[in-house]
Amino acid sequence: MSESPPGVPAAPNRFEIRAEILDASPSPNFPGKWDLSVRLIEARHLSGPDVVTRKVGTRVDGFTFDPPLKLESGRTIAAKAEYLGDSRHGFLQLAEIVPGRSKHVV
Repeated sequence: MSESPPGVPAAPNRFEIRAEILDASPSPNFPGKWDLSVRLIEARHLSGPDVVTRKVGTRVDGFTFDPPLKLESGRTIAAKAEYLGDSRHGFLQLAEIVPGRSKHVV
């Protein structure tokens, strides 16, 4: 059995996103870190490889550190994001999270 070749690294890249939180929980291993699963509603590509806009409408795993608001299922958020991983699988690291629609996301 042969292994699949690795995907193309995606970082560094930057996006502005809007997403619905599907699941959020504090990391059991890292204080201040939250693991997330979101449904990507919108994504605006800012720089680097564009590996996120094609994921609009799908479930994407991610994480953030010390979120400034309560992360709960069903809540819509806007954030700056970086996709960490390769072109086949990775995670969104979210920062500057705000409720609902951000002025940054078109």
